[in-house]
Amino acid sequence: MLKDNYDEFLSKGIQPIGIAGQKIEGIKQYTEANDIKIPILSDETRKVIKQYEVFLLNGIHFA
Repeated sequence: MLKDNYDEFLSKGIQPIGIAGQKIEGIKQYTEANDIKIPILSDETRKVIKQYEVFLLNGIHFA
């Protein structure tokens, strides 16, 4: 899981980010409640999500 390997990515000079189709307030609540350090960008219109052709398979998002 990306959350578990976040520090390893940073140590290699890679900054992972997430994109969510929710409002900033909801993202903030979720990341705080789940101790997520990865920056999450808000894409309420899902324009970026659609451009990257993100899809859901068995509960996991792929791009």
